Amino acid sequence: MSTTKRGIILTTDIQVASSQNLSIHNDVMHLPCSNVPLGIILGGISWLVVRSDLSERDKFLRVLRIVYALIVRKLQEYSVWVIVGNSAWQPDTRIVRYQKLWGSMKRRGIDTQRFISFTERMIEKDGRLKFFGGALLSELSLETAVDILLEERCMYFAVLPAHFDIQELLRIGWSGDLIEDCDLAINLSKAGGALIKRVGEFDDRERGLILTGLPVIVKALLN
Repeated sequence: MSTTKRGIILTTDIQVASSQNLSIHNDVMHLPCSNVPLGIILGGISWLVVRSDLSERDKFLRVLRIVYALIVRKLQEYSVWVIVGNSAWQPDTRIVRYQKLWGSMKRRGIDTQRFISFTERMIEKDGRLKFFGGALLSELSLETAVDILLEERCMYFAVLPAHFDIQELLRIGWSGDLIEDCDLAINLSKAGGALIKRVGEFDDRERGLILTGLPVIVKALLN
């Protein structure tokens, strides 16, 4: 059963809201990017769990399964990547250079082998290091993706068209804060892709995902 109110679709478990322009008042989020190129408008969709009897992990997993299946069905020429990085600079040691990003996650118990493929890039500054990586998502790796989402704040899902090189995102880098990462969202949208971030911090009741992209991507996923 579902109902609609002010553009918000309510289902039994998930509340879905959409907007064709995130720079104005809407039911998804306000994204005040000051450097959006002329002619580019960022739209968005939010998927939020409204049930309270699920664990935090199960809430995110439920939403991710729905969103991933929707993208696979509606955007067949696209792929979905987990993109994650270090939020803080790392010391330049032999161990850090050896483990890099995915190795350090594996050491913490995250099963990265479930990903189809993954890549990473190292950035050096003032004797310190940061790593940014991408891993191709599949049905088999959704649980691993949620494990990373719960552990790492500097993380998004990137919806990439077939021609897009994941290395372009790794060169830009990101903070995990969408307001600070407007350049990332804009560059990805200009290429026809979309960015997905988590919703729900600390004691927030809502848990879910928000997608930002061109209005044509928003329409494609809603139709």
